[in-house]
Amino acid sequence: MAHYDIPAMIEKVLELTGETELFYAGHSMGTTAFMAMHHYRPDIGEKVRLANFLAPVASESDMGGPIGWLAGFMDGILDWVLEDLLNMMGVGEFLPSNLFMDCIASLFCHSGSSALCSNVLFVIAGFDEAQMNETLLDTIMHHTPAGASTHSLLQYGQLKATGGFHGYDWGSDKLNFQHHNGPVPDYDLGAVKTPVALYWGDNDWFAMPADILQTIIGLPNIVPGMNHEVDYEKWTHLDFLWGIDADKLVYSYLMDNLNTCREQDCRTLREKSGH
Repeated sequence: MAHYDIPAMIEKVLELTGETELFYAGHSMGTTAFMAMHHYRPDIGEKVRLANFLAPVASESDMGGPIGWLAGFMDGILDWVLEDLLNMMGVGEFLPSNLFMDCIASLFCHSGSSALCSNVLFVIAGFDEAQMNETLLDTIMHHTPAGASTHSLLQYGQLKATGGFHGYDWGSDKLNFQHHNGPVPDYDLGAVKTPVALYWGDNDWFAMPADILQTIIGLPNIVPGMNHEVDYEKWTHLDFLWGIDADKLVYSYLMDNLNTCREQDCRTLREKSGH
């Protein structure tokens, strides 16, 4: 995604619109991929007027929830658990079995809703019933989960174990060379020169406050006034998508930030500050 997909999507949008620049908004893995992209294609970042990161994920040392719990056992156990699921299903998607879900739900799901507890996405990422839009629930449950790459989840587990921000470790020099043309690449947040706006919550298992702090420290170009901590103590990873109050707690700020960087080129702010 970081090497090919994000650059291809941005270049296609610019081609079709005839524009030379655009705004970017990503949630979770969409933020990870954009930050990692600067390792491969820093020229693409220069075409982005402002990158909006919702639930930004780089450092995962403090990851909570089931993935963080599994990754905390010992090196390799997370790979074994998820790879075993992968082999059982014979596909490259993470859509766990009912037995696996029952075990994880019994540990992490304390909702009164059996529907929520049966959905892998809510069990893994957490949920906030007070922010759940019940009118959307039927649609959400019919379309979620849509499948995710098992190796993408494994990579987040590796980031938890190593405490770094790097590409996926395929487990051998040979395989890493096949996929990376060399060793596993480390991703330098300092290379992300694109102006950035952050939006994060205090109850997000995938983007815990301690990890957010490391991301804030590492990113060199967070636009002044655009580091937004959601003013809701229980805000979770999925509330950015479906939270009842997402419009006023998140997206009103995002729209203001877009307008600010539309009226002035936020890419020049860093140059004027001398950093």
